[in-house]
Amino acid sequence: MRTALITGTNRGIGLEFVRQYVKDGWRVFAACRNPATAEALNHLAAHYPDQITVHPLDVANHQQIEQLSQALSTQTIDLLINNAGVYPPEHGDTFGKRIMPHGTMPLRSIPWHR
Repeated sequence: MRTALITGTNRGIGLEFVRQYVKDGWRVFAACRNPATAEALNHLAAHYPDQITVHPLDVANHQQIEQLSQALSTQTIDLLINNAGVYPPEHGDTFGKRIMPHGTMPLRSIPWHR
């Protein structure tokens, strides 16, 4: 079974990516900031318990990135869809400076096996 890691899965396009990949027979590691409040994602995961595993991940939280890396360290990931973003500070033009390091951190932190 092919495996995808998808971030930002609590709603919108991230949730739809989970839905479509599961329908296509993939196993999905679904990551979102707060799984406890991700009702639609949890509902979908309950219908596909053998295919969807939900993980907490705020891509700006280095501790959560490390925890996810450890949790998936023995897994083979065939596809990463990094749909998560970070919120910029209310003042200042730092969005472009913040999004790249945090947005790519899960990709750099997880040991890839092939």
